[in-house]
Amino acid sequence: MELLKILPRLLTNGFTSRISKQDGLINTTDLLVATAATVILATGVGGAMIGTLDGSRYGKAQPDAQTLAVALAQFYKDTGRWPGQAEHAAITGATKPAVFLVSAGVTDTNVLPEATGTALSVADTVCSVASLEGFSGVSIDAGTLETATRLNINDYLVRKPDETRYPNWKGPYLQQEMKTDPWDRAWVLNLQPLYCAETILDATGTVSALTSGNLGYAWILSGGTNKTVATLFTSGQLDPNGEDAGVNMGKILTRGAGGVDAD
Repeated sequence: MELLKILPRLLTNGFTSRISKQDGLINTTDLLVATAATVILATGVGGAMIGTLDGSRYGKAQPDAQTLAVALAQFYKDTGRWPGQAEHAAITGATKPAVFLVSAGVTDTNVLPEATGTALSVADTVCSVASLEGFSGVSIDAGTLETATRLNINDYLVRKPDETRYPNWKGPYLQQEMKTDPWDRAWVLNLQPLYCAETILDATGTVSALTSGNLGYAWILSGGTNKTVATLFTSGQLDPNGEDAGVNMGKILTRGAGGVDAD
């Protein structure tokens, strides 16, 4: 089509440039095709840019989650407790509420990710006799991200917590506050299984028999591009149909005579 021959010149000189007699006149059909071609080109470029941006976001999200995991392991090695464990253990009564840690938005629900189905929730459960301090035989209520008690992870990894509850704190364990994920939503951490000594591999790398109880796995999760977490806490893998980013703490921690080490 003659349009394809003159289109580069039109784009270079502008639509006000005069078309020579050899080029011929552009009819209505040609204008429609030109418009459609412009839209397709624009869509293609936009899609490529969005794909590149998402790729870079995921490229940042996974290292961020891994950084959190390493910081958590170091916090435990120094203090003998996981972030939020002492506060959770201090709650009186026959049962304790579900507790999740978030990287931001403890009070601002606008930055909390949404959840697909029963993701970001735990069921009623009783910690086993092998539980850590303050949780042996304790019942923890069912809860979701919206209804559970939320604690800010930066109050433990960046800002020094109560020394009587977390002795030998040698932080900060992060160079700066971990606020939101690359999609401007809070990271969500389920550390309750760690309070109950669950989802920890033994010294040989074998998964504990207690792993994946009603409390689920210890996850650090982001909702990714759609800002909606699809991975269940009771799943050991990221949801293959979702867009989540994150780290399963049970896969990177080992428990031995010397405590907990990060792989």
